[in-house]
Amino acid sequence: MGETAEEPRTGQATSCCGAHPGGPLPDDGLTIEERVRRARVENPGVRIDCYLLFGSHVDAFALHEAARAAGLATRISTTPRAARSSCGVALLAPCDQAQALNDLAARQGIELEGTVALPCQIDPRRDTYC
Repeated sequence: MGETAEEPRTGQATSCCGAHPGGPLPDDGLTIEERVRRARVENPGVRIDCYLLFGSHVDAFALHEAARAAGLATRISTTPRAARSSCGVALLAPCDQAQALNDLAARQGIELEGTVALPCQIDPRRDTYC
């Protein structure tokens, strides 16, 4: 079966995963704070959200539960296409808590593939017909 490669989505993700959809996240050398800062410069006036990406939904749910127990805010989310073309589960979190969530994942032994900062991906008019 021939699979067609999707064109890389450029200018959307603030880490290198926008140029490497579907694959592992290479280390872009930026801190989470630098990714957020870059996203804010590239998208002035737009809310920036952080998505924590996983190779397994089991890891995503494990970190979500650990975050709840630690009092950190997360939401289970589909992985935005701007971050990766493959299907998957991500955690949506306020960017000011992203580093704490990365640290929590490391302490809990939960494998985290990366954190991307993206302009708000939620369409408030989705499924509104009137």
